Amino acid sequence: MSNPIQSSGPKPTQPPSKASSGPKPVQPPQGQRTQGAETLVELMQAQRQLTQAMHESRELRSKLSRRSHQMQVLQQVSEILAATSKSGQVVSVVLDVLAQEFHCQRAVVWTLEDGGVGYLPKEGTGLTRPQWSSMKLPAPNPFPGTPLVIFQSQWLEPGSEGNGLAALRGTDGAQLYFIPFEHQLLLLGFAILALPVDRRWEEEDLDSITILQRQAAISLYNAWLFRDLSEQRDALQRQALELERVNDALREADQLKSEFLALTSHELRTP
Repeated sequence: MSNPIQSSGPKPTQPPSKASSGPKPVQPPQGQRTQGAETLVELMQAQRQLTQAMHESRELRSKLSRRSHQMQVLQQVSEILAATSKSGQVVSVVLDVLAQEFHCQRAVVWTLEDGGVGYLPKEGTGLTRPQWSSMKLPAPNPFPGTPLVIFQSQWLEPGSEGNGLAALRGTDGAQLYFIPFEHQLLLLGFAILALPVDRRWEEEDLDSITILQRQAAISLYNAWLFRDLSEQRDALQRQALELERVNDALREADQLKSEFLALTSHELRTP
């Protein structure tokens, strides 16, 4: 059997491999790779810090804006309360501020009445008038069965207020916040707000409530003094009228007496 015929031409050359073409890539030294990784980590940390700083800046601007708004509202409230001498107007202004600025679901304001033996509800929001008008509480401690610092704003524990405020707490299980209006150790009135269970006070809110407390307490005290002075003035006017009637009667009696004596003297002189 004959051998295969081999080609007499030149053998084809193999093309050079791609790996062998061009210069080989130079690997960076180990120290340079470590330094680059550290730089990348530092950049990521700086980016996170910048994002956090921007977030804190937005929160701060929001708080400053809210605080500025609250200060403007309190300034307006101060001017309004300074111009009124009636407790009903004071209560109405305070309740409007509490409802609008602090977004309470329901609220009622009480004032000291009945000669200082009880607190009567003066105005409410979020409830019908028959509901809040029946919430009369005793004085000087509106919650005698509960150890409560009545001159301090605080959350009321469930059940501490008894069944009298069940409508204020509502079926949604709202938590109640007690805001007293105290002046010279005299509890002139207070407000109770019904707020969502997850509600937490911000520091600027508590500061605003403290300022509003003082304004309301002083205004209620002035209204109480004005009402007392008005009652004394009315009593004096009634006494003055009674004295005037008595004087008129005495003058009339004196005149009749003079006329009688004159007539008697004339008759005695006449033969």
